[in-house]
Amino acid sequence: MKTEVKIDTVMTTEPHTIGKSLSIVNAVQLMNKYQVRHLPVLDHGTLVGVLSDQDLSDLRFDHHGQSLDKLKVEDVMMAEPYIVRPHTPLGEVTRDMSEQNLPCAVICQENRKVIGIFTAVDALRVLHNTLKRKEKAPRSRTSGKR
Repeated sequence: MKTEVKIDTVMTTEPHTIGKSLSIVNAVQLMNKYQVRHLPVLDHGTLVGVLSDQDLSDLRFDHHGQSLDKLKVEDVMMAEPYIVRPHTPLGEVTRDMSEQNLPCAVICQENRKVIGIFTAVDALRVLHNTLKRKEKAPRSRTSGKR
């Protein structure tokens, strides 16, 4: 009997996070330093949003004339991120992300304490590993006799 893969077995653990009151300049620096495209946004250790590279690229259209160093993370973050619990089935998460065009899933404990993140890159890693296992699996032989 096959068991469902749970999101906590394939998520990125201990993701980089950022405080909601930090500047967008700080966010860009953090994303560049750690080469990440999504940052869970925290307020006193509790998840309040997600900042993605898409949010930052949209700035040029939404905040004309406002200096980036004056903008705070909370001004541009997605305030209602997609949150799942650690034992949510992977299939449910990937279905929701693809159907709703969600940039990531933030894995939280009941109290909105972040324990992981699952992004499209993580999904591709899971797919790659699955395909690699299938390629290594012995193929069943069928005889030509009937």
